[in-house]
Amino acid sequence: MKISLRFMGNWNAKKIAICLLMIAGVSFSSFGQRFEWAADAYTFMDNQSFGGSPYSTRTIMSGFRISPEIGLSWDEGQHRIMIGSHLMKEFGTTNYLDRINFTGYYKYKKKGGNLRNHLLFGAFPREGLLDNYSGLFFCDSIRYYRPNMNGIFWQLGGRNNHINIWVDWVGAQSSTQRESFLIGLSGEQRWKWLFVDLQSYSYFYYLYPILNEVPTAILEQDLQAKASVGVDFSKSFKHLNKLRFSVGAMGGIQKTAKNFSSTYYPIGLVLDLNAEFWYVGTRTTYYYGKPVLRNETPGIIQWSNPFLYGNHYLETEWYIPFFRNDLLTAEASATFHITDNKCFFQQQISLKVNLDRDKLPLKRHFKKKHRPEPPKDGPHPQEPPKAL
Repeated sequence: MKISLRFMGNWNAKKIAICLLMIAGVSFSSFGQRFEWAADAYTFMDNQSFGGSPYSTRTIMSGFRISPEIGLSWDEGQHRIMIGSHLMKEFGTTNYLDRINFTGYYKYKKKGGNLRNHLLFGAFPREGLLDNYSGLFFCDSIRYYRPNMNGIFWQLGGRNNHINIWVDWVGAQSSTQRESFLIGLSGEQRWKWLFVDLQSYSYFYYLYPILNEVPTAILEQDLQAKASVGVDFSKSFKHLNKLRFSVGAMGGIQKTAKNFSSTYYPIGLVLDLNAEFWYVGTRTTYYYGKPVLRNETPGIIQWSNPFLYGNHYLETEWYIPFFRNDLLTAEASATFHITDNKCFFQQQISLKVNLDRDKLPLKRHFKKKHRPEPPKDGPHPQEPPKAL
């Protein structure tokens, strides 16, 4: 039997979804389920001093976001169903809340042996899933204002040897936005200190703005991929937290028009360096080649780094990690963007707190002290003599 909630109205659909969640919670009572909760808090300030740049504008992005979640887990935490929201307040506005994003997803994560299986589907947090991608693929505002991925994410393997496939549906066809989605593939294979790396996604963007506005759909398709080989000596020496260098190529295929008659093939050389010694680090990327972006592809512009309009681009970020653990992450950075013989400056400060029932540091203080009960038939244990 198939149940559809799409045409039943927003409020009825919400009530039915809540009832189904409650019924599911009762039905799991015989499978050793556990109540789960999580609450993430994130604040940021990003001052982009890009005045005078033909590719971007000067802007300041700042705000605070809290992300509460509740749900159920079973089978020793390998399976989870979570529901929650992202509540965001932008600094300086008069609104009580500026953005609200629904979160609801299923999560499967199995650890064992050399193979790790990680599956997510629904509307789930983007945080940490695409950290292996270069800063050339995504602009900074994605991290601030698009906290969720909507679709599916599947990864096999761990941090060093892995492959992942994902789909992120970022726009549904309506009277206010165009239909668009991304399909991505990335992975890494390591042999001691040597590694090969692949990062890619394909972006589909339909150019008709509203439902039934034009009889023929015009599609913009953009494929970007970066393949590299490098060395990783992270934590090989005392106080050397990270040292990773790679050389690779970044290319793409961009097609626009009804019959894909306009095709563009950008390609270029990419150098990446990520080094961190003691409490200072740098993330530096250099691109030289054909411009990745062009005005004929308006869809991908809202996702990619805007400085890829130029044929050479250097981005060097210097950061200080004040805190970095499972509970708290705090970082301040200064970034220099150099293109067309001009330098632009960017400053960022971010702080993130991750809490859940397993990480809560104060839970041990709320445990009741266990005192063994005396045997019913035997003598009671004698109390120690009181001091005079």
